[in-house]
Amino acid sequence: MGKVAMLMVIASTIVMIGVSTSRIDAEIKLEQAQTEYTEKVLAREAATTFFNILTNASIKDFDGYRTENVDIMYGDALLSFSAVTNATDEVGLAATAYVGNASHSVSGIVVRTGESLLDAVTIDGPIKTARGDGNKYLITGYDTEPLGEIGSGGNSPTFGMRVTLGESAATILDELDGSQITGKYGNNSIVTGASPVDLDQLRTDILSYPYAVVYNEDLKMRGNDVFGSPDSPGVLIVNGKFEMEGNAVGYGVVLVNGELKMKGTSRWEGLVYAINDDRPKTELKEASSVYGALVMRTLSGTGSSTEDLGLPGGHFDVDVFNGPNTNEIYHEHQYDDKYDRTFIDLLSAGCKTNGGLCWADVIGGGGFTNVRVTVSSPEMSSGILTFDTDSWSAPAGQSPAEGLDRVFNVNELNAFRVTFDDLCAMRGTQPSNVQNDSGNRDGAFSIRIYDEESAGKPLIYELSVYHHIPKDYTGCGDGDGETVEVNYGKPLEFRIGGDAIVIYSSTALERLPGLLPSLEVEAEVIVLEGVRDVAGQRVRLSNGEYSTDRIYTTYENHSSTGTGQ
Repeated sequence: MGKVAMLMVIASTIVMIGVSTSRIDAEIKLEQAQTEYTEKVLAREAATTFFNILTNASIKDFDGYRTENVDIMYGDALLSFSAVTNATDEVGLAATAYVGNASHSVSGIVVRTGESLLDAVTIDGPIKTARGDGNKYLITGYDTEPLGEIGSGGNSPTFGMRVTLGESAATILDELDGSQITGKYGNNSIVTGASPVDLDQLRTDILSYPYAVVYNEDLKMRGNDVFGSPDSPGVLIVNGKFEMEGNAVGYGVVLVNGELKMKGTSRWEGLVYAINDDRPKTELKEASSVYGALVMRTLSGTGSSTEDLGLPGGHFDVDVFNGPNTNEIYHEHQYDDKYDRTFIDLLSAGCKTNGGLCWADVIGGGGFTNVRVTVSSPEMSSGILTFDTDSWSAPAGQSPAEGLDRVFNVNELNAFRVTFDDLCAMRGTQPSNVQNDSGNRDGAFSIRIYDEESAGKPLIYELSVYHHIPKDYTGCGDGDGETVEVNYGKPLEFRIGGDAIVIYSSTALERLPGLLPSLEVEAEVIVLEGVRDVAGQRVRLSNGEYSTDRIYTTYENHSSTGTGQ
């Protein structure tokens, strides 16, 4: 073979080797890419699978299911997953899977929405004496089925006791054993502040019930006496001393204008409302029980006022609407007092609970994107407006009285809050006036959201805020027309002993809205919120093993919700 031919053969061989090497490199890269993709898919599927397992288990057994696991093999995946308590009514979930050099993490929280109507015991007025006899009596806010085990009701705990006056709370703490007053936050479950329920309105509703059984004298239920039934509870009004003993049992509402005594194994399921004025004494002893709620009040005399939370001088209400209509989806009486805040935060989580203003339910749940915000009657406000999106923010310190008119993408909204500093700057009115005026909300400060992408650009969300005042009242800043000093009667006497119990029971209270609409109890829902989905890659160490540290290459933060009863 000649030199030329030899060189041609060599050159061809080199070219073929080069082509073959390139092909091999390409195949290796393709195989690596396929391997990386497969590892990412497997990691994502493993993490998602276990996150769903955690979610379902937490929803099914919200109070009981907790777990922490590290480095568990699941097929080709190495897993770490947990369900731990983050806060009251909140369980943090996390699942991380490692496959090869890929990793994937999913996290979120499960919360229980809805709230109790009343606390187990509410004391509204000054207290002369509070006495607990023995170590067996119990006052608890743990939701319980009538005659069931403590906590068998399944809903969130209430406070064991609510006391509206600070000095009364001090008496309770001095005289009663805190370990026998349980509920929200465990032992010593006692809170000071206004009731979430308008107790005056509640009393009015009871007195107005057309089918109430009324006794204008002392009444004693004894032996096997029964009032009402679980399926047909009633309203009993006793204008005098009311006693229950033996095996007597009642279902529904009893309003006692006088002294209340329960003993034996007597039981009331529902609401016991004792207005103790001339004979301000309530006593439960032996094995008597209340399943539902017990309210004790005085009505005349002189005493110090209830602590004024929120804005001083009264309170403001809020109404949320999902269109230009007269049927609000959420009304909160004494919003600032109930949540002890001077602001409204439209992005606060929840709807009808914990101060949430239904933004995610109406705007997020409606799938809206580009919307317009305006303010109706901005002059009915004083304070600071905070509004921030990815592309625009309101000037720092801007007053809500200056108004707001802006089109924005709801997915880019970072903050939307109004902090009020003067109750007297607000429109003074009543809820019915605001709710029945769909066009102007009776001049109340109202934030309105319109859908920019639908024909006619309809109103889809409206939040109205106003100073709730009595009818025919024209003043401001002095407690909504009432004197700062609240009139109370003789100080209350409360005594509980033996095996007596007062237990919050949503089941017993949920029977009552048919009698008294003001006692509507919102069903609680377990909700999955704030799901965070993160894909990443691990670092291969010099010894061929993988670091447990992750280098995140992609990030997604979205809201994913699920519900369960």
